[in-house]
Amino acid sequence: MLVGKLGEDALAAGAIGITYFNLMFYFLIGVSSALDTLGAQAYGADDKAGVISWSAVAAHPLRGLVVSPVRYMVFAARLVFSS
Repeated sequence: MLVGKLGEDALAAGAIGITYFNLMFYFLIGVSSALDTLGAQAYGADDKAGVISWSAVAAHPLRGLVVSPVRYMVFAARLVFSS
């Protein structure tokens, strides 16, 4: 990313975006690794309720991490472009 040429504000916004992305990426890698192991153990034990349970546990944080920023971006875009 070459946002430094765009100015200080663009550079700061780019740094915040990259920081947020890295935090979410590493968090999701850790959570998915843990839930993959737990889901595989439930599947190996032929525990269908456990597989469904761990799938639901995996889906909730993913939904929250994806839907919240998208809602914010849509709301912010409406504010910016409504004038």
